[in-house]
Amino acid sequence: MKKDAYYFSHDSNAKDDPKCSLLIEELGLEGYGIYWVLIETLRDQPDYRYPIKMIPILARKYNTTSAKVEVIVRNYGLFEVTNDEFFSISLLKRMEQKEAKSLKAKESVNQRWLRTKYKNDTNVLPTLFDGNTIKERKVKENKVKEIKTKGVFTPPSFVDFENYCKENGFLNIAQRAFKGYSENDWKDSKNNPVLNWKSKLQNVWFNDSNKDKTVEVKKDPLAPRPSSNPINPYDAFR
Repeated sequence: MKKDAYYFSHDSNAKDDPKCSLLIEELGLEGYGIYWVLIETLRDQPDYRYPIKMIPILARKYNTTSAKVEVIVRNYGLFEVTNDEFFSISLLKRMEQKEAKSLKAKESVNQRWLRTKYKNDTNVLPTLFDGNTIKERKVKENKVKEIKTKGVFTPPSFVDFENYCKENGFLNIAQRAFKGYSENDWKDSKNNPVLNWKSKLQNVWFNDSNKDKTVEVKKDPLAPRPSSNPINPYDAFR
C-alpha cells in the first residue's frame, strides 16, 4: 500500500445492503467491484466528488466501460448525481465523522504534550494555543462544516420558485414544475435528487417551447377615444 493512501471505514456487511444486493444480483461481482472502485476514487478527491465527464477516463484506467460505470452511478441509488458530478452521501457522512474524530484526537495529543513540556511554566502554556495551533484548528473545523453542509438541499418556497420562473419569462410552467417536483419528494424524472432547483429549471424547463407567450392587444378602431378633458372621479359625485 502506498504511503499516501487514504483511509475510510468499510462495513463488513456492505454487500448485504439492499441496494448492493440488487447490484450484485443484476451485475454480479464485476458490478460490485466497480462500485468499490468508485467509492475509493471519491475518497481520494479533496471534496469527495467526481466529475461525470471524467467517467470514460476512469473506466479505461480500470479496464471496464463507461456504460457499465454510468449504470452503477445512476441506477441503484448508491450515488447522488448532479448536473456535472456525483458523490456518495454515505461516504460524506463517514468522512465527516472521521474529520471530527481526527481533529479532536490531535487537539488532545497537542494539549497533553504541551502540558507535559511546560507544566512548570504557567506563563508559557496559555500562549501556545495562539497562532498556528488555533489557525490549524479553524481550518479543520471549516472543512468538517463544509463536508456536512455540501450536498444538503432545502426545497424552495412556491413564491421563490414562481418568482424565478417569472423573472426568466417562464411563469406559465411554474405551478406545473413545482407540483411535479414537490409531489415526487424533489426528485427528477430519473429519480435523482434535485440538489439545485434553479439549475434544473434552466436545463429542463427553460426552453423555447415553454416560453411565456406575449399577447399583442389590438386596438378596436370603433372603441371610443379618451376625452381630452377627463372627468375627475371626485367631481362625478358632487
